[in-house]
Amino acid sequence: MALPVTLPPSRPTAGLVLAGGQSRRMGRNKALLPVTAQQTLLQYMLQQLQVAGCAPVLVSGDAVGGLADRLPEAGPLAGIDSALHALAEHAEIEQVLVVPVDMPALPPALLSQLIAAGDGRCAVQLVGDSPLPLLLPSTAAVRAVVAKELQPGARRSLRDVLAKLPLRTVALPTDATTVLANLNTPSDWLLWQQQDRGDFS
Repeated sequence: MALPVTLPPSRPTAGLVLAGGQSRRMGRNKALLPVTAQQTLLQYMLQQLQVAGCAPVLVSGDAVGGLADRLPEAGPLAGIDSALHALAEHAEIEQVLVVPVDMPALPPALLSQLIAAGDGRCAVQLVGDSPLPLLLPSTAAVRAVVAKELQPGARRSLRDVLAKLPLRTVALPTDATTVLANLNTPSDWLLWQQQDRGDFS
């Protein structure tokens, strides 16, 4: 069964998959884990963003052929920084939806809700403890806030960035308690493989 195609969002939205982590607890590169014989976890997450309405979709992480961090070894925020600077050349892109490569339970419909909540000024995230997934305006102001948080002495914290930006939240559906689960270990990966995943079960 083919995945439903979402209509393009009214605000042109790029997608970004953060895939630059070292995957120490997994023991191998998470991005390259096989979802099917033809598709890796990275390809699966790229597809989820495309179905949600993102175009183009970028990848952070030069080890998997994506964007190299402008500031190496500075965590996910460095990946966001590099993507925002790459998108600065594309004035038509108003916002970017950021997801980690290891959060495959995120449904495209929920990602589309985040996109729809964007107004070109506010960051948008789901209610909960996780700062990701996250919708960021693709603006010079946001680039400056991210760059400042990457300076020497800063905590390089995405939460600190969000504390400096106007922020909207989108509520999680009451039956979606596991959509923010990360796949960090081989047992996490095995459990997700055993779950009903529609086309990928």
